[in-house]
Amino acid sequence: MNEHRHTWPLTTMSRLLQVARAGFYQWLHRPESDHAKEDARLLALIRDSWRASGGVYESRRVLGDQREIGEVCGKHRVARIMRQHSIKAQRGYQAPRPIAGRPSLLAPNHLNREFTTSQPDQIWVTDITYIRTWQGQYGSDDWRRFCHTHNLEPSMSRRGNCWDNAMAESFFSSLKKERIRKRIYKTRDLAKSDVFDYIEAFYNRTRRHSHLGGISPRAFERASA
Repeated sequence: MNEHRHTWPLTTMSRLLQVARAGFYQWLHRPESDHAKEDARLLALIRDSWRASGGVYESRRVLGDQREIGEVCGKHRVARIMRQHSIKAQRGYQAPRPIAGRPSLLAPNHLNREFTTSQPDQIWVTDITYIRTWQGQYGSDDWRRFCHTHNLEPSMSRRGNCWDNAMAESFFSSLKKERIRKRIYKTRDLAKSDVFDYIEAFYNRTRRHSHLGGISPRAFERASA
């Protein structure tokens, strides 16, 4: 209407487009509402938070960042702005692509191999060494005889108890979803460097953890000091 208002009467255009002339004049003098301006300002902050996380923060953690810097906004508003601008947690595998050159050598697979010891009486004589194992494969009679011979004490939790590895499995799940599956490393050194960056610079310092009440380890330490 604004573009053609010098060619066609506003009354005619309003009738054809089924809009009110008063609304057009209001838009003309204030084309962007205060709510839209505030959304635009929040959008910049949301993008900063999302980018700082490496693109792995969903609306809940982004909201935590906003409230930490003193912003007053609701979770539904943050989720709506992120949805409207296609800002979402990027997790999952990248499509593999061929890489030229020789692949790096992987660590040898020690699973399903027999354990061997050299001079067990001298190596294990000082104390009993406990070996934490799973039930099943390492619950066999042969394994128990091996441990007894070399002064090793098998240690395993009751059947169905998943809590022994829960913390480690939670960490590795986050590492894979938030970093490893988003990358394709050309060399082992690049992979080591990126994993170190995730653990030391992000996970152990700034990442918001659910079990800490949605705050970062650094903020948790400051609050506990």
